[in-house]
Amino acid sequence: MTIKYPFECACGERFKTLNSAIHCKKCRNYSISRSCHVVYCGDEIVYGAELTEEEEERHDAQNEKEARLMDAYFESLEKEQVEQEKAELEFKRVQELELKEDHQWAIQDRLSV
Repeated sequence: MTIKYPFECACGERFKTLNSAIHCKKCRNYSISRSCHVVYCGDEIVYGAELTEEEEERHDAQNEKEARLMDAYFESLEKEQVEQEKAELEFKRVQELELKEDHQWAIQDRLSV
């Protein structure tokens, strides 16, 4: 398998060509650098370089920031949904009260004739 797919990008995907490994779609979507930053052929680095500790820390900080933003976004969506449900319940309650009031007026009108 390693001979048929000799190039391996940082995410572990294997490819037949170096160019394919450099443009790995999986790395674009999931890697901390949003691109393939290193490609191996066996144990040898044939493209890019390993991330330094500083780069890893910077990427970790960015990922944490993105995670906090996503959490805040989903929390706001949840609050919106709860508020929407409360508004719908209140609207139904008001409609029911108005219907009861209309019914009572109809009874009163019939009795007064």
